[in-house]
Amino acid sequence: MKYAEINNDQIIKVHSSLPGGWKNISGLNTLSDLELSDLTWSGNTGWKFYPVTEEDKPTVDSRFYIVSDINYSIDENTKSVLGSYTTTPVSTEAAWEVIRNIRTRKLYLCDWTQLPDAPLTEQQKTDWTTYRQALRDITTQEDPFNISWSTEPAT
Repeated sequence: MKYAEINNDQIIKVHSSLPGGWKNISGLNTLSDLELSDLTWSGNTGWKFYPVTEEDKPTVDSRFYIVSDINYSIDENTKSVLGSYTTTPVSTEAAWEVIRNIRTRKLYLCDWTQLPDAPLTEQQKTDWTTYRQALRDITTQEDPFNISWSTEPAT
């Protein structure tokens, strides 16, 4: 379990495990959470160790969202520290640029379907032409963070 080393209500360091010894205390890792929550009894006024709970790092598409480094906050009521992340969307302009790049790649991958000697039936050619037009129209959608992509036709 992780513990936050706190001095005067400021997180000094987050330890991956409780140290065995610290300052003038040996056997720190044998103390209860209650004993660790206020080390004044040891002559270390203002110092304490709180258990840390970290939320999972969000799994988001890094082309559209920026995930902050973990931020820790002290909860004095529960005598604990919570580690959390902030997820911020990139600008709308940057998101549209990503969408256009994806669209261009999808178009490139199916360029062959438009060649006169492509081994496709007339219906398949029509399906691919419709799909490609839907890709070109993708920027008419309102929200680049919630794009509805057309399904690629079967060949």
